Amino acid sequence: MATSDEAIGIGFNANSSGSKATAIGHSAKASANQSVAVGQLASASGSSSFAIGSNAQATQNVAFAIGDGASATSNEAFAIGTNASSSSDQGMAIGVGATTKNQQNALAIGVNSEASGNNSMAIGHSSNVSGQYAAAIGYNSEATQQNATALGSNAKANAQNATAIGYESTASTAYAIVLGNNTAASNWNGSKIGIGTSNPTAKLHVNGSLRIVDGNQGANKVLTSDANGNASWKVISSGSSSNPIFGEIFSSSNNSLTINNLNSAQPLTFGSDSYKNSVNTSNNNLQVTISGIYRINYNVTVEKSNGGSLDLQIYCATGWNSSDIIPGTTSYINLDSNTNVGSVSINKFASLGEYKQVYVFYKKVSGNKDSFDLITNGSSFSVELAKSN
Repeated sequence: MATSDEAIGIGFNANSSGSKATAIGHSAKASANQSVAVGQLASASGSSSFAIGSNAQATQNVAFAIGDGASATSNEAFAIGTNASSSSDQGMAIGVGATTKNQQNALAIGVNSEASGNNSMAIGHSSNVSGQYAAAIGYNSEATQQNATALGSNAKANAQNATAIGYESTASTAYAIVLGNNTAASNWNGSKIGIGTSNPTAKLHVNGSLRIVDGNQGANKVLTSDANGNASWKVISSGSSSNPIFGEIFSSSNNSLTINNLNSAQPLTFGSDSYKNSVNTSNNNLQVTISGIYRINYNVTVEKSNGGSLDLQIYCATGWNSSDIIPGTTSYINLDSNTNVGSVSINKFASLGEYKQVYVFYKKVSGNKDSFDLITNGSSFSVELAKSN
Protein backbone atom coordinates (compact mmCIF):
# COMPACT_ATOMS: atom_id res chain seq x y z
CA MET A 1 0.00 0.00 0.00
CA ALA A 2 1.33 3.43 -0.98
CA THR A 3 -0.33 6.33 0.85
CA SER A 4 1.85 9.29 -0.08
CA ASP A 5 2.91 11.21 -3.17
CA GLU A 6 5.18 9.24 -5.49
CA ALA A 7 5.35 6.40 -2.94
CA ILE A 8 5.73 2.73 -3.91
CA GLY A 9 4.40 -0.24 -1.93
CA ILE A 10 4.84 -3.79 -3.26
CA GLY A 11 4.02 -6.96 -1.32
CA PHE A 12 1.54 -8.31 1.19
CA ASN A 13 0.86 -5.69 3.86
CA ALA A 14 3.69 -3.49 2.56
CA ASN A 15 3.24 0.13 3.67
CA SER A 16 4.85 3.17 2.06
CA SER A 17 3.62 6.30 3.85
CA GLY A 18 6.51 8.70 3.33
CA SER A 19 6.79 11.06 0.41
CA LYS A 20 8.68 9.33 -2.43
CA ALA A 21 9.17 6.33 -0.13
CA THR A 22 9.51 2.70 -1.25
CA ALA A 23 8.40 -0.43 0.64
CA ILE A 24 8.93 -3.85 -0.98
CA GLY A 25 8.22 -7.13 0.77
CA HIS A 26 5.92 -8.79 3.26
CA SER A 27 4.98 -6.17 5.89
CA ALA A 28 7.81 -3.88 4.78
CA LYS A 29 7.38 -0.33 6.04
CA ALA A 30 8.81 2.95 4.68
CA SER A 31 7.34 5.71 6.82
CA ALA A 32 9.71 8.65 6.26
CA ASN A 33 10.33 10.84 3.24
CA GLN A 34 12.65 9.31 0.64
CA SER A 35 13.00 6.16 2.77
CA VAL A 36 13.44 2.64 1.34
CA ALA A 37 12.50 -0.66 3.01
CA VAL A 38 13.12 -3.92 1.15
CA GLY A 39 12.47 -7.31 2.74
CA GLN A 40 10.08 -9.03 5.08
CA LEU A 41 9.36 -6.78 8.09
CA ALA A 42 12.01 -4.33 6.91
CA SER A 43 11.44 -0.85 8.35
CA ALA A 44 12.82 2.52 7.25
CA SER A 45 11.53 5.27 9.55
CA GLY A 46 14.25 7.88 9.17
CA SER A 47 14.32 10.49 6.45
CA SER A 48 16.34 9.22 3.46
CA SER A 49 17.02 5.96 5.30
CA PHE A 50 17.51 2.47 3.79
CA ALA A 51 16.56 -0.88 5.33
CA ILE A 52 17.30 -3.90 3.15
CA GLY A 53 16.87 -7.42 4.47
CA SER A 54 14.48 -9.44 6.56
CA ASN A 55 13.67 -7.44 9.71
CA ALA A 56 16.26 -4.78 8.84
CA GLN A 57 15.71 -1.51 10.76
CA ALA A 58 16.80 2.02 9.76
CA THR A 59 15.24 4.42 12.28
CA GLN A 60 17.15 7.69 11.95
CA ASN A 61 17.91 10.18 9.20
CA VAL A 62 20.20 8.93 6.43
CA ALA A 63 20.65 5.59 8.22
CA PHE A 64 21.52 2.43 6.27
CA ALA A 65 20.77 -1.12 7.45
CA ILE A 66 21.60 -3.92 5.01
CA GLY A 67 21.25 -7.57 5.99
CA ASP A 68 18.86 -9.81 7.86
CA GLY A 69 18.28 -8.28 11.29
CA ALA A 70 20.62 -5.37 10.55
CA SER A 71 19.93 -2.24 12.59
CA ALA A 72 20.96 1.40 12.04
CA THR A 73 19.42 3.50 14.82
CA SER A 74 21.45 6.74 14.83
CA ASN A 75 21.80 9.61 12.38
CA GLU A 76 23.90 8.65 9.36
CA ALA A 77 24.60 5.24 10.90
CA PHE A 78 25.63 2.39 8.61
CA ALA A 79 25.12 -1.34 9.36
CA ILE A 80 25.91 -4.11 6.86
CA GLY A 81 25.65 -7.80 7.68
CA THR A 82 23.33 -10.20 9.42
CA ASN A 83 22.46 -8.73 12.83
CA ALA A 84 24.94 -5.89 12.35
CA SER A 85 24.04 -2.92 14.55
CA SER A 86 25.09 0.73 14.44
CA SER A 87 23.68 2.96 17.17
CA SER A 88 26.31 5.73 17.10
CA ASP A 89 25.98 8.87 15.00
CA GLN A 90 28.05 8.49 11.83
CA GLY A 91 28.94 5.00 13.04
CA MET A 92 29.69 2.09 10.70
CA ALA A 93 29.29 -1.61 11.52
CA ILE A 94 30.23 -4.11 8.81
CA GLY A 95 30.10 -7.86 9.38
CA VAL A 96 27.88 -10.48 10.95
CA GLY A 97 27.05 -9.25 14.46
CA ALA A 98 29.30 -6.18 14.13
CA THR A 99 28.32 -3.39 16.54
CA THR A 100 28.94 0.31 17.06
CA LYS A 101 27.27 2.08 19.94
CA ASN A 102 27.12 4.98 22.40
CA GLN A 103 29.51 7.44 20.73
CA GLN A 104 30.07 9.22 17.42
CA ASN A 105 32.15 8.12 14.45
CA ALA A 106 32.78 4.57 15.68
CA LEU A 107 33.86 1.92 13.17
CA ALA A 108 33.54 -1.86 13.58
CA ILE A 109 34.50 -4.24 10.77
CA GLY A 110 34.47 -8.00 11.25
CA VAL A 111 32.32 -10.76 12.69
CA ASN A 112 31.18 -9.77 16.21
CA SER A 113 33.49 -6.76 16.24
CA GLU A 114 32.47 -3.92 18.56
CA ALA A 115 33.39 -0.21 18.73
CA SER A 116 31.88 1.82 21.56
CA GLY A 117 34.39 4.66 22.02
CA ASN A 118 34.14 8.10 20.45
CA ASN A 119 36.06 8.08 17.13
CA SER A 120 37.18 4.50 17.82
CA MET A 121 37.96 1.69 15.36
CA ALA A 122 37.69 -2.10 15.73
CA ILE A 123 38.74 -4.28 12.79
CA GLY A 124 38.81 -8.06 12.93
CA HIS A 125 36.76 -10.98 14.20
CA SER A 126 35.69 -10.29 17.82
CA SER A 127 37.83 -7.15 18.04
CA ASN A 128 36.68 -4.73 20.74
CA VAL A 129 37.48 -1.07 21.32
CA SER A 130 35.90 1.01 24.11
CA GLY A 131 38.37 3.87 24.58
CA GLN A 132 37.85 7.10 22.70
CA TYR A 133 40.24 7.65 19.78
CA ALA A 134 41.39 4.05 20.32
CA ALA A 135 41.99 1.33 17.71
CA ALA A 136 42.00 -2.48 17.83
CA ILE A 137 42.99 -4.40 14.71
CA GLY A 138 43.18 -8.18 14.63
CA TYR A 139 41.29 -11.22 15.86
CA ASN A 140 40.09 -10.72 19.45
CA SER A 141 42.19 -7.56 19.80
CA GLU A 142 41.21 -5.09 22.50
CA ALA A 143 41.80 -1.37 23.20
CA THR A 144 40.00 -0.15 26.31
CA GLN A 145 41.49 3.25 27.14
CA GLN A 146 41.81 6.66 25.48
CA ASN A 147 44.25 6.73 22.53
CA ALA A 148 45.14 3.06 23.08
CA THR A 149 46.19 0.97 20.06
CA ALA A 150 46.23 -2.83 19.76
CA LEU A 151 47.55 -4.44 16.56
CA GLY A 152 47.59 -8.20 16.16
CA SER A 153 45.66 -11.31 17.08
CA ASN A 154 44.76 -11.20 20.81
CA ALA A 155 46.71 -7.96 21.29
CA LYS A 156 45.55 -5.93 24.32
CA ALA A 157 46.10 -2.22 25.03
CA ASN A 158 44.55 -1.44 28.41
CA ALA A 159 46.12 1.89 29.42
CA GLN A 160 45.90 5.45 28.10
CA ASN A 161 48.13 6.15 25.09
CA ALA A 162 49.49 2.58 25.24
CA THR A 163 50.37 0.57 22.12
CA ALA A 164 50.53 -3.22 21.82
CA ILE A 165 51.85 -4.69 18.56
CA GLY A 166 52.04 -8.40 17.80
CA TYR A 167 50.35 -11.69 18.60
CA GLU A 168 49.17 -11.76 22.24
CA SER A 169 51.10 -8.60 23.10
CA THR A 170 49.83 -6.67 26.13
CA ALA A 171 50.40 -2.99 26.99
CA SER A 172 49.01 -2.19 30.43
CA THR A 173 51.06 0.89 31.37
CA ALA A 174 50.26 4.42 30.17
CA TYR A 175 52.35 5.55 27.16
CA ALA A 176 54.00 2.11 26.92
CA ILE A 177 54.83 0.58 23.53
CA VAL A 178 55.05 -3.22 23.59
CA LEU A 179 56.31 -5.19 20.58
CA GLY A 180 55.82 -8.95 20.52
CA ASN A 181 54.34 -11.40 22.96
CA ASN A 182 55.58 -12.70 26.30
CA THR A 183 57.06 -15.97 25.04
CA ALA A 184 60.20 -16.99 26.95
CA ALA A 185 63.48 -15.84 25.40
CA SER A 186 64.75 -19.45 25.40
CA ASN A 187 61.95 -20.43 23.02
CA TRP A 188 63.24 -20.21 19.44
CA ASN A 189 59.71 -19.42 18.31
CA GLY A 190 59.52 -16.45 20.70
CA SER A 191 58.77 -13.04 19.22
CA LYS A 192 61.69 -11.17 17.67
CA ILE A 193 62.03 -7.65 16.27
CA GLY A 194 64.20 -7.07 13.22
CA ILE A 195 65.32 -3.68 11.92
CA GLY A 196 67.07 -3.87 8.58
CA THR A 197 66.79 -7.67 8.55
CA SER A 198 64.10 -10.13 7.48
CA ASN A 199 65.36 -12.91 9.76
CA PRO A 200 65.99 -11.59 13.29
CA THR A 201 67.85 -14.03 15.57
CA ALA A 202 67.35 -12.20 18.88
CA LYS A 203 64.61 -10.29 20.67
CA LEU A 204 66.00 -7.15 18.96
CA HIS A 205 68.17 -7.53 15.87
CA VAL A 206 69.44 -4.31 14.27
CA ASN A 207 71.30 -4.44 10.97
CA GLY A 208 72.74 -0.92 10.78
CA SER A 209 73.94 1.90 12.98
CA LEU A 210 72.46 2.63 16.40
CA ARG A 211 72.22 5.96 18.22
CA ILE A 212 71.28 6.27 21.91
CA VAL A 213 71.06 9.74 23.45
CA ASP A 214 70.43 9.99 27.21
CA GLY A 215 72.15 13.28 28.06
CA ASN A 216 75.37 11.57 29.16
CA GLN A 217 76.63 10.57 25.72
CA GLY A 218 80.12 11.64 24.72
CA ALA A 219 83.30 10.67 22.92
CA ASN A 220 85.00 7.43 24.04
CA LYS A 221 82.12 6.44 26.33
CA VAL A 222 80.56 2.98 26.33
CA LEU A 223 77.03 1.79 27.09
CA THR A 224 76.90 0.06 30.48
CA SER A 225 74.18 -1.64 32.51
CA ASP A 226 73.23 -1.50 36.18
CA ALA A 227 71.96 -4.47 38.20
CA ASN A 228 68.44 -3.97 36.84
CA GLY A 229 69.50 -3.85 33.20
CA ASN A 230 69.14 -0.06 32.84
CA ALA A 231 71.68 1.22 30.32
CA SER A 232 73.58 4.53 30.31
CA TRP A 233 76.71 5.99 28.76
CA LYS A 234 79.84 5.78 30.95
CA VAL A 235 83.56 6.38 30.70
CA ILE A 236 85.19 3.06 31.54
CA SER A 237 88.71 3.07 32.90
CA SER A 238 90.77 1.12 35.39
CA GLY A 239 93.49 3.73 35.47
CA SER A 240 95.34 2.08 32.60
CA SER A 241 97.31 3.96 29.98
CA SER A 242 94.72 3.09 27.31
CA ASN A 243 92.19 5.63 28.57
CA PRO A 244 93.40 7.43 31.71
CA ILE A 245 91.05 9.80 33.50
CA PHE A 246 92.75 12.87 34.94
CA GLY A 247 92.70 16.63 35.28
CA GLU A 248 95.02 19.35 36.59
CA ILE A 249 94.97 23.08 37.31
CA PHE A 250 97.97 25.22 38.33
CA SER A 251 99.06 28.77 39.09
CA SER A 252 100.41 30.19 35.85
CA SER A 253 100.93 33.62 37.40
CA ASN A 254 101.09 35.20 40.84
CA ASN A 255 97.57 35.06 42.28
CA SER A 256 97.00 37.47 45.14
CA LEU A 257 94.53 36.05 47.64
CA THR A 258 92.82 37.97 50.42
CA ILE A 259 91.89 36.49 53.78
CA ASN A 260 88.44 37.69 54.79
CA ASN A 261 88.24 36.52 58.39
CA LEU A 262 90.09 34.31 60.82
CA ASN A 263 89.07 30.65 60.31
CA SER A 264 86.97 31.56 57.25
CA ALA A 265 87.60 28.92 54.55
CA GLN A 266 87.87 29.84 50.88
CA PRO A 267 88.91 27.82 47.80
CA LEU A 268 92.34 28.52 46.34
CA THR A 269 92.21 30.11 42.89
CA PHE A 270 94.85 28.49 40.68
CA GLY A 271 93.97 30.13 37.37
CA SER A 272 94.83 27.72 34.54
CA ASP A 273 94.37 24.11 33.48
CA SER A 274 97.07 22.05 31.80
CA TYR A 275 95.99 18.55 30.79
CA LYS A 276 92.71 16.76 31.28
CA ASN A 277 90.64 13.82 30.05
CA SER A 278 87.03 13.28 31.17
CA VAL A 279 87.54 15.69 34.08
CA ASN A 280 85.95 19.15 34.05
CA THR A 281 88.17 22.00 35.23
CA SER A 282 87.67 25.57 36.45
CA ASN A 283 90.05 28.02 38.11
CA ASN A 284 89.28 26.69 41.61
CA ASN A 285 87.96 23.11 41.32
CA LEU A 286 88.10 19.81 39.47
CA GLN A 287 84.90 17.90 38.64
CA VAL A 288 85.10 14.15 38.01
CA THR A 289 82.58 12.66 35.58
CA ILE A 290 82.47 9.06 36.80
CA SER A 291 82.53 7.60 40.29
CA GLY A 292 85.58 5.75 41.56
CA ILE A 293 88.75 5.82 43.64
CA TYR A 294 90.91 8.84 42.73
CA ARG A 295 94.46 9.83 43.54
CA ILE A 296 94.33 13.46 44.75
CA ASN A 297 97.45 15.58 44.75
CA TYR A 298 98.04 19.21 45.63
CA ASN A 299 101.22 21.23 45.90
CA VAL A 300 100.77 24.73 47.33
CA THR A 301 103.55 27.34 47.55
CA VAL A 302 102.67 30.73 49.05
CA GLU A 303 104.51 33.97 49.69
CA LYS A 304 103.68 36.82 52.05
CA SER A 305 105.14 40.31 52.19
CA ASN A 306 107.97 41.13 54.60
CA GLY A 307 107.19 41.25 58.29
CA GLY A 308 104.27 39.91 60.26
CA SER A 309 103.13 36.30 60.54
CA LEU A 310 100.62 34.04 58.83
CA ASP A 311 99.56 30.49 59.65
CA LEU A 312 97.40 28.77 57.01
CA GLN A 313 95.44 25.52 57.05
CA ILE A 314 95.21 23.80 53.63
CA TYR A 315 92.86 20.89 52.85
CA CYS A 316 90.78 19.24 50.12
CA ALA A 317 86.98 19.14 50.30
CA THR A 318 83.93 18.55 48.12
CA GLY A 319 82.02 21.47 49.64
CA TRP A 320 82.03 24.22 52.25
CA ASN A 321 80.87 22.15 55.24
CA SER A 322 83.29 20.50 57.65
CA SER A 323 81.71 17.15 56.76
CA ASP A 324 82.88 17.66 53.16
CA ILE A 325 86.59 17.63 54.09
CA ILE A 326 88.43 14.66 52.56
CA PRO A 327 90.23 12.85 55.42
CA GLY A 328 94.00 12.85 55.29
CA THR A 329 94.35 15.95 53.11
CA THR A 330 94.90 18.64 55.78
CA SER A 331 98.27 20.39 56.11
CA TYR A 332 99.65 23.68 57.48
CA ILE A 333 101.94 26.47 56.31
CA ASN A 334 103.53 28.53 59.11
CA LEU A 335 105.17 31.82 58.12
CA ASP A 336 106.76 33.92 60.87
CA SER A 337 108.28 37.39 60.59
CA ASN A 338 111.52 35.92 59.23
CA THR A 339 109.93 33.46 56.75
CA ASN A 340 108.08 34.73 53.71
CA VAL A 341 107.72 31.56 51.58
CA GLY A 342 106.26 28.18 52.51
CA SER A 343 104.91 25.11 50.73
CA VAL A 344 103.05 21.85 51.40
CA SER A 345 102.22 18.77 49.32
CA ILE A 346 99.64 16.03 49.78
CA ASN A 347 99.07 12.79 47.86
CA LYS A 348 95.95 10.87 48.91
CA PHE A 349 93.41 8.33 47.61
CA ALA A 350 89.72 9.19 48.02
CA SER A 351 86.35 7.90 46.82
CA LEU A 352 84.49 10.43 44.67
CA GLY A 353 80.96 10.18 43.30
CA GLU A 354 79.89 10.93 39.75
CA TYR A 355 80.14 14.67 38.89
CA LYS A 356 81.58 15.48 42.32
CA GLN A 357 83.56 18.74 42.52
CA VAL A 358 86.80 18.86 44.55
CA TYR A 359 88.43 22.04 45.92
CA VAL A 360 91.62 22.99 47.76
CA PHE A 361 90.56 25.26 50.64
CA TYR A 362 92.65 27.61 52.76
CA LYS A 363 91.93 29.49 55.95
CA LYS A 364 93.98 31.60 58.35
CA VAL A 365 94.29 30.07 61.79
CA SER A 366 96.54 32.79 63.25
CA GLY A 367 98.75 35.73 62.32
CA ASN A 368 98.42 39.39 61.43
CA LYS A 369 98.73 39.15 57.64
CA ASP A 370 95.52 39.37 55.58
CA SER A 371 96.81 38.41 52.12
CA PHE A 372 99.34 36.22 50.32
CA ASP A 373 100.33 35.16 46.80
CA LEU A 374 100.38 31.80 45.06
CA ILE A 375 103.81 31.81 43.42
CA THR A 376 103.89 31.55 39.64
CA ASN A 377 104.18 27.90 38.54
CA GLY A 378 104.62 26.93 42.19
CA SER A 379 101.18 25.48 42.95
CA SER A 380 99.08 22.76 41.31
CA PHE A 381 96.07 20.55 42.01
CA SER A 382 95.26 17.27 40.21
CA VAL A 383 93.06 14.17 40.33
CA GLU A 384 93.59 10.84 38.56
CA LEU A 385 91.25 7.86 38.45
CA ALA A 386 92.79 4.73 39.93
CA LYS A 387 89.73 2.46 39.82
CA SER A 388 86.19 3.09 38.56
CA ASN A 389 83.18 1.86 40.50
